[in-house]
Amino acid sequence: MSLYNLAYLIDDDPKQQEEAEQSYREALAIYKDLAKDNPNYNDDIAGILFNIARLIIKNPKRSAEAEQTYQEALATYKELAKTDPAYSNDIADTLNNLALIIAKDPSRKEEAEQNYQEALTIYKDLAKTDSYYDADIARTTYNHALLIAKDTKRSAEAEQSYREALAIYRDLAKTAPNYSKDIAKVLNNLGLLIAKDPTRKEEAEQSYREALAIYRDLAENNPDVFQARVERVLNNLNELKAKDSTWTYLLKQVFF
Repeated sequence: MSLYNLAYLIDDDPKQQEEAEQSYREALAIYKDLAKDNPNYNDDIAGILFNIARLIIKNPKRSAEAEQTYQEALATYKELAKTDPAYSNDIADTLNNLALIIAKDPSRKEEAEQNYQEALTIYKDLAKTDSYYDADIARTTYNHALLIAKDTKRSAEAEQSYREALAIYRDLAKTAPNYSKDIAKVLNNLGLLIAKDPTRKEEAEQSYREALAIYRDLAENNPDVFQARVERVLNNLNELKAKDSTWTYLLKQVFF
């Protein structure tokens, strides 16, 4: 088994991430050496850089390092795409992941949004001939909505993006039920956005309730992951209904 394949096989295991990173870096050094005489190896270099960044971003203290690694992968993919447009999806994936990092810095919001929009343009173009990319459109549209929802002047735009992502996830869930968790995620955040408008409390509650029903169903088989999300939505409902003493009483029965 190659160093790259070994690293990819174990990098999801928190106990083996250090070993995975070491294997990735050893493989990267080999491919960079090979690429000096054969640029065909740049494809492998870009892929390894992407996976190293994906791995080290799990450590919040290494965000800057992860960003730098993604940037190097992005530059390599863009160079490869000059002669092979098939790399456009790799460019979009890298742009989306870069935006997730950059968006954590409020002073770089415009830069993050630009990355999301560039990624979306690529995904939408690819989806014209391959519906596989619909999920990427939904994911990036949702991430973009999260970013702009922080700006009260762009609430309507954020809501529209949430609803676009929601519609795609609902369609995907018809044949792939695992997307139900994404439906719930969007519904919860849509509820948070709508709840800011006092005249739309019932609509916000409806979004929360649908998200809650999905998470409760998922928590039956996977409580370690989804029970916390059930409680999060219940908390959001509690805040929405804080002035309703009956509702608050019922929620206390759930929690205590």
